[in-house]
Amino acid sequence: MFNQISTEGKLAISFVIICMAVSGYGGFLAYKQDMFALLVFKITAVVSFLATLIFVIKDLASLANILLRIQIIAGSIFTTISYGFGYGYELYLLGVVCVMFLDIKKSTFRSYLFFIISAVSFLALFYFTKMLGFSLYDLPEHIVSLKDEMLFANLLITVGGIAIYQQFFSVQYFNDILKIDTQKDFYQKIADYDALTGVLNRQSFYRIVGEKFLEKNHENIGVLIIDIDDFKAINDNFGHDTGDMVLTQVVGCFSNISSSLVARWGGEEFVLLFVDESFDDLSLIADELKNSVRQIRHDVSGLSVSVSVGGVFGSRILDSIEQFDIALNLADKNLYFCKNHGKNMAKISQI
Repeated sequence: MFNQISTEGKLAISFVIICMAVSGYGGFLAYKQDMFALLVFKITAVVSFLATLIFVIKDLASLANILLRIQIIAGSIFTTISYGFGYGYELYLLGVVCVMFLDIKKSTFRSYLFFIISAVSFLALFYFTKMLGFSLYDLPEHIVSLKDEMLFANLLITVGGIAIYQQFFSVQYFNDILKIDTQKDFYQKIADYDALTGVLNRQSFYRIVGEKFLEKNHENIGVLIIDIDDFKAINDNFGHDTGDMVLTQVVGCFSNISSSLVARWGGEEFVLLFVDESFDDLSLIADELKNSVRQIRHDVSGLSVSVSVGGVFGSRILDSIEQFDIALNLADKNLYFCKNHGKNMAKISQI
């Protein structure tokens, strides 16, 4: 049954049990010492806590949460003024502040409001009851002598309440948040990356270029478009499973290349972006890629894999997305020059 109660309900139950016990003890002391105002307040507090439990049972946990925090703040203020600073009742305000930190990922205006009120109240209590020594009652000596014990008890209750909150509410809440974040990461990866090869897809490549590379004043920019030669024939003659294997093996050849971004552009085409490489380095990389693909080992008899590479090099390729598209078109033209003049070739233009 407890697992079916909302997280706010668990928070309310934890503090209600603790605060009811403290209010009962405070009411007993007030009765014994004829502190009528304090006794009335403690009775009111117990009734308020019972109402909180009813709200929880009625699945009105949000109202229970509000009522509980109001009761904690009001109770801390009135009890501390009654007894004076140092008996530990002011610690419940600090407990509310700690809960705000435990609850920080879902903090709302209401949460911040309680945080501010409790923090200001604690500072005010410290000033008036500690610095000025203000209190409503002149406590009997035997109650003053219990100050250390009351402080210890209230400190223990406050820490215990926070621990219970963390155990039954915060831990589960942050686990839920972690699951949500993990799911977001998972679905974000699905959206950003090609499922077969694990490299960026075309849309995410453009987005990252726009976010991280455009208008960054890079001196040397290189773009290579790699196309697997006769890939349709590979699929037709050896099957799509072999075609998928070839795609992943070609991407494996990119792992030793110091490119800034790699994307599957569509089908058997890939785009590699290079930053701060020289024209000669880009030419060597293109040749290295061709040679690495030719050396791919596989168990399919009669299968031969090669790639054609078209590229472009310049200093203003990433000045704007329009300029980048112009560079891609030029690299694409160089690619098809290679495809039409023997394949397994590379051609790079400098602009």
